[in-house]
Amino acid sequence: MSDNNILISFLIPMFNCGSTIEKCVKSIIGQFENFDSHQQNYEILVVNDGSIDNGEAIVKQLQDKNSRIILYNQNNRGISYTRKKLFELSEGKYVMFVDADDYLMDNEFIPIFLEFIKSNADAVYFNYWVNGHKPIMKFNKENSIYSSKDFIENIVDFTDIVTLWQFIFKKESITETFDDYDIQYGEDKLFLVKQLPKFSNIYCSNRLPYVYSINENSICHNINQNNYKYRSISMAKVAVELKRVLLSQYSAFSPTVKNQLKSKIEEYVYSSIIQSIRGRCTPTLLNILEEGKIYPYYVVTKNISTKKRIVFKLFQYKLFILLYYYFYQGILIKIFKHKKDRNK
Repeated sequence: MSDNNILISFLIPMFNCGSTIEKCVKSIIGQFENFDSHQQNYEILVVNDGSIDNGEAIVKQLQDKNSRIILYNQNNRGISYTRKKLFELSEGKYVMFVDADDYLMDNEFIPIFLEFIKSNADAVYFNYWVNGHKPIMKFNKENSIYSSKDFIENIVDFTDIVTLWQFIFKKESITETFDDYDIQYGEDKLFLVKQLPKFSNIYCSNRLPYVYSINENSICHNINQNNYKYRSISMAKVAVELKRVLLSQYSAFSPTVKNQLKSKIEEYVYSSIIQSIRGRCTPTLLNILEEGKIYPYYVVTKNISTKKRIVFKLFQYKLFILLYYYFYQGILIKIFKHKKDRNK
């Protein structure tokens, strides 16, 4: 768009979201309808990550009516590569990541954005809706500015949903990026855990400008649902990196915050092992965890279920995992052969 006066860039990664992208983009445009054209200093960047549905055609139709929409097409590279590309292409002073199957609530964005600009904070954190009718009040106090340490200690909970679309960022304050393109799951959590301590301050608002759409039939929410291998490797890499960040950036934080991160590490390690068995990549997974000095990773928090604790204890023994893995694969092969023989 090459307009140095762009105030905010909306960054939308798109993969097979043709059924929702129009509503998403129009909800952003609608926030600025009451402004004169010279005041509409925003851009909407959409990176089409190798979609095979009609999403690209829909965005092109929207482009014909609004020059502030910019579409980039690429072969499928995954969410981390796409987020990084969006950030690098953006020209706004502020940036906001928006998922292609979500949208902004009518007339709610501008008030919080103006408050954020006035605060001169590095980021703004806000509440959201689920499916447009269930408000999620993560912050229900009076709007205020917090130091990054106070925000992490008293506002955010890393064991809960903490994702990019809960924030608007001042672009110049962002120092982290999405460099590991193999991470296709948990990349937003990892980014925030690394970036939040580096901010000077964060403005917290009790407004609800964002609508998170949960639709089990949505292709967007089912990316890699059956690709257990990629999910397993992603979660293992996130766990390894979270452990490194915990040791390097969170030494001065309270035991509560540290335990939140340890709990997430446990969750990612546990889930990565389960996913690896389904994805037939357990040996590869164990190499990643061992190289990251995270395996065997012993349970250190108290809020883990008894069932998961027992399974986790068993999974600390590499021989057990490998035996379980090969046994599981053997059962799957027998079932597959049985079905194949019945179909003959």
